[in-house]
Amino acid sequence: MRGRARRRGPSRWRCSTRNLALLDLPSLGHDAPSSAALLIAAAGASAGWRGATLLASLDDGASWQAIGQTAPPAVMGTARTALRPGGAMLRDMVSTVDVELLNDAMALMGSDAVGASASANLALIGDELVQFASAQQIGPRLFRLSGLLRGRRGSEWATAGHVAGESFVLIEPDKLFSWTLPAGQTGGTIRIAASGIGDEAASEADILFQARALRPPAPAALTATREADGSIQIGWTRRSRIGWDWLDDTDAPLAEESERYRLTAGRSGPMPLMLETAAPSATLSAADLAGLGQGALLLSVAQVGTSAASLPPATFTLSLGD
Repeated sequence: MRGRARRRGPSRWRCSTRNLALLDLPSLGHDAPSSAALLIAAAGASAGWRGATLLASLDDGASWQAIGQTAPPAVMGTARTALRPGGAMLRDMVSTVDVELLNDAMALMGSDAVGASASANLALIGDELVQFASAQQIGPRLFRLSGLLRGRRGSEWATAGHVAGESFVLIEPDKLFSWTLPAGQTGGTIRIAASGIGDEAASEADILFQARALRPPAPAALTATREADGSIQIGWTRRSRIGWDWLDDTDAPLAEESERYRLTAGRSGPMPLMLETAAPSATLSAADLAGLGQGALLLSVAQVGTSAASLPPATFTLSLGD
């Protein structure tokens, strides 16, 4: 397979008689996974597509190994409009996105369960996980999604930067092939090829794998308060990589062996200061701040999980006038 010309498209998206998408998602279950898994979605341009054999390469195509057969066809397609930036705190009742599905047998439907369930109508658009309450068919294979919940499962970092033409995958676990990766593959590029009966050439896709199911989501609600002694008290709210459904009077489970955070504080110029803490707060003393020089103070906080840390971390900029 090495050296074959390939058609390049948007990130993680390659096209032939079938579409193939590689997904690096937060945990979709109720338990915290202890190993990294790549999820693979595939479907055909016709409703009669019956699946394909999957091959994987961990060395940029120098060698390949068979890893199994695709799952049942996923509901997938392309965003024909660019989803505009949005917030993850409230339902987005303004933004819409038009999605063209791959074949006529596929459809999308609205759901009243969105908001009460973290899995109802969950979809990946580009790199952002969204939930949609309404799906209006506006043309052949074309659906307009609205009533959106944005940045689901810690993907708020991807709510900006959408473009027309990026991939859409409805997240249904029984339609995703899961490949548990060998140890040490986090941060590396993985290539997948899918070849079915009658295909003239294999479809290929690649992804820079970050093992997001092993990473706690970045802390939320960062605050910084100046104290009378010149120090700054920083606080945040912990989140968890499991327990996504909203349950009254119940804290999200920790899902890690211990609670740990890494705070980085820096200004332009000197090396940043790094602190670790076991509580969702930290203090930068006046001496710490003096050693960082002048200018706006950039703070970032990552939760350090059992296997990996938040990526990207939460950030907060404190200006000189604050």
